[in-house]
Amino acid sequence: MSASMKDNNKIVTDQPLTLAQTELLSDLLNVLIPASDDGLMPGAGELDLKGYLQLQSPDVIAVVRQVLNHFSADFQSMSAVEGHQRVVAFSKAEPGLFETLLFHTYACYYQDDRVMTGIGLAAGPPFPRGNSLDSGDLTSLDKVVSNSRGYRRV
Repeated sequence: MSASMKDNNKIVTDQPLTLAQTELLSDLLNVLIPASDDGLMPGAGELDLKGYLQLQSPDVIAVVRQVLNHFSADFQSMSAVEGHQRVVAFSKAEPGLFETLLFHTYACYYQDDRVMTGIGLAAGPPFPRGNSLDSGDLTSLDKVVSNSRGYRRV
């Protein structure tokens, strides 16, 4: 699909957010999770939440658009205290939208290698570090198979 094209009087785009929306989202995320003063931990706005959502939960991008509609362009020029107050007010007015944004922000944030090392964990996925599985050995699944409540028999 091209960057944008007209189709039956609708504009279709493969860009999930405009540049202005992306910048506003970055500022909003930095209010949710600001960078550490020592620079060790990035702010959430430094991460690619939009890219994360496109891969993991593309349907949530519509929710992000709804969230951004609650914030005006002047949000970006607010002080940290004013921005925080605005986000708190939004979280109370629209708890469902806020919780969805926060959940996906955390999911994206705590997968970032800089965050993982910043909190003292090894970067990257935990498997296979410290775990070993013998190839073809499925005995570790015996309890799952024998549990008739949690396993569907085929």
